[in-house]
Amino acid sequence: MEHKIEFKSINADGQTREWSMTKQELYDEYFQGECDLPSLDDVVFDCYVSSTYDNTEIFCTTFKQLMETVIGFC
Repeated sequence: MEHKIEFKSINADGQTREWSMTKQELYDEYFQGECDLPSLDDVVFDCYVSSTYDNTEIFCTTFKQLMETVIGFC
């Protein structure tokens, strides 16, 4: 089973959205051009990598920090 990155974001309108995708899905969505992902400065919280046996928390406050942590750049 591939690990999923789970997180919540708050956009500029104050709306909270929940996300769940693999690292590859996140990469593909971000670099496809027009994507539905959060803006780089959107607040991110409750963020972790989930697997069958364990969840590992990712410490970040913005979507840009999440992308830098998970993908290595943005």
